[in-house]
Amino acid sequence: MKVAFVTNICAHYRVKTFEILARYYNVDYYFFSAGDEWYWQQEHGVRTGNFHYEYLPGVRLGRTRFTPTLPWKLWRGNYDVYIKCRWSLHPVVICSIIGGKTGREV
Repeated sequence: MKVAFVTNICAHYRVKTFEILARYYNVDYYFFSAGDEWYWQQEHGVRTGNFHYEYLPGVRLGRTRFTPTLPWKLWRGNYDVYIKCRWSLHPVVICSIIGGKTGREV
């Protein structure tokens, strides 16, 4: 099963969880934030781990960060399942559209 996991960042407390999921599933992690949001404590930074990931480039419009490459990554990835966190409406809409068009689970 090929999984696209879309979330804002890889926080320090998520690294082990992401690594465990990657051991059992073919997961590509897409992070759509640079970790510079007002709610994130900058001293924690953003992390990586022993899993396939990509921090996507983006543009901030107001308090929303748009990642123009996300639709193409999801569309061309041939994923069976799309998992999306609750942060930010933009990626939720993209995952829903791509999932609907490909007949995959979101």
